[in-house]
Amino acid sequence: MPTQGRSSLSYKLIALTTVSLLAVFCIIAGASWISASRFFDKAGSSIYRLLDEELVQTEDIIRSTLERKGLGLVQFLSQIAGLEIISFDHEALQGHLENVIKDEDVVYALYMIDLDNTIISRHRHEELQANHPHPHPATSSKELRQHMTDKQVVIEYTSDITYSGKKVGTIVVGISQKALFKLRGSAQERTEVIQRQLAEEIALFLRTLNTSIILICAVALFIIGGFLYIVLKKIIIDRLVEMSKAFLKVSQGDLNSQVGQVSNDELGDLCQSFNNMTSSLQKVTVSRDNLEEAHQKLQQAQEQLAQSLQELEASHEFSNQLIEKSPAGIMVLDNRKRIQEINIAGCRILGRNRQDLLGSDIQSIQQDVSSLTPLKHMGPEGTLPHEETFLGIDGNTVPVLINTTEIQSEAREDIVLATFVDISARKRAEEKLRTVSVTDELTGLMNRRGFMSMACKQLKIAERAQSNLFLLFADLDNMKWINDTFGHSAGDKALQETAALFEKTFRKSDIYGRLGGDEFAVLLTTETGSEDEKVIRQRLKENLLHLNSEKGRDFNLEISVGIVGFHHNDPVDLEELMQRADDKMYERKAIRKKRSQTS
Repeated sequence: MPTQGRSSLSYKLIALTTVSLLAVFCIIAGASWISASRFFDKAGSSIYRLLDEELVQTEDIIRSTLERKGLGLVQFLSQIAGLEIISFDHEALQGHLENVIKDEDVVYALYMIDLDNTIISRHRHEELQANHPHPHPATSSKELRQHMTDKQVVIEYTSDITYSGKKVGTIVVGISQKALFKLRGSAQERTEVIQRQLAEEIALFLRTLNTSIILICAVALFIIGGFLYIVLKKIIIDRLVEMSKAFLKVSQGDLNSQVGQVSNDELGDLCQSFNNMTSSLQKVTVSRDNLEEAHQKLQQAQEQLAQSLQELEASHEFSNQLIEKSPAGIMVLDNRKRIQEINIAGCRILGRNRQDLLGSDIQSIQQDVSSLTPLKHMGPEGTLPHEETFLGIDGNTVPVLINTTEIQSEAREDIVLATFVDISARKRAEEKLRTVSVTDELTGLMNRRGFMSMACKQLKIAERAQSNLFLLFADLDNMKWINDTFGHSAGDKALQETAALFEKTFRKSDIYGRLGGDEFAVLLTTETGSEDEKVIRQRLKENLLHLNSEKGRDFNLEISVGIVGFHHNDPVDLEELMQRADDKMYERKAIRKKRSQTS
């Protein structure tokens, strides 16, 4: 007899019949729902495919437009930046970047100048706030670019900046992908609208569905008959077969055998009793198995520990060899800026003995202790590479490019790792490049570029200091006649003599150069009132007469001069000042020519 709290098989059969009748209605509703869902799924997939194709085409058009804009901007900036970089006119470079940043699609633009490792950047603050939630005043352009490209906020376009066929820098422009993000958002909104409309159509279809009900019911009754047979087989016959197989496995020594179909009836009690029996048999052998397994794990742990110690010793030896054989200097500093360790390359660069350096303060080998030391302005990721000047043992200075990184440790005090390389050769090359780019090869004076750069700076200084200047514009007369009569070598000599005349006439503080051909210009940096135009002309005339009076000359030098003043109360730019001086020079040349014709 069934006991209290336990259901019999007869009750289960009654419940099964009731559930089967209810299943008829579920099948009818399910069939109707499936037919409607398949129809709308096909329609929805077609609509989504069209939307995806339209979105991809639009994104390709916007991306290609942004690409053309980015490439055009970097090519434009690289074409106009070469001369300003050579003349170190950073204000002009900043002006170019300001104009590019005004474009709403440009998030940032920067020059990375190879000559002096300068990075000149401009970015839009609203873009930085929107995509960099916690900006810091010391955020570098490198960190900004890394953050925004990682977040796919911008697409970067770069171009090399060349001068005389050599790379002198790189231009980088970050173009915003805001248009793409906006396009994706609007596409998502359209998709949601279409989904809602499809859901409404499905609901309407299900409400109006009144066909094929009779056919579906007939099919459902046929299915129920088969379902009853399958369930009875599952409840009774299959469980008995499973128990028979489980008893066979136990008789063969398999104590892990269990019957999974445990229920709250007579068969369930039998299955539960069988499972309890096998569990009790397993507990008898589990202690022995656990002991053997623990012993094996202990042996494996000891072997792994010995192997780890060998690998650690090999890694330590390899690290020491890397540091000692590194071509770059490596120093380890404690938190009091004392040198704890330095490799062979570092001693060679400084020209000092390792024993003399160990334990000494880093400031003892710095030329300027007030400059940036490896421990100042250090962030969590270290400092950017910067230039320092170290002192050798003989007092010679050694320019280096140094990078420092703070290493924190819980087991010992924090240390600073500094790596540096000797850049003496690069410094000499930069100085030579500066000199060649602003010097006229024939006369040794400044060329047009050098004169214009130095003169523009001097005009700005005079305007701020409220001082007056003179600009002299000179032209070597009869240059064609000298070349045709005595040869081009004589013409070159005439230009060199004119350059020597200017160096003798004017002071070293004055700015003078050859503008090209037979034209020269001088910016006299005299104080207000100390000299006037008459004094300047007289001094030049006397030196020219002395030069022409030398014996053995084939021809005399004749120079036409125009002089104008620069007044701080009425400042003008250099181009306007040179044009005025040029006009005066031609006026005086015309007057002199008229006098020679009348005489």
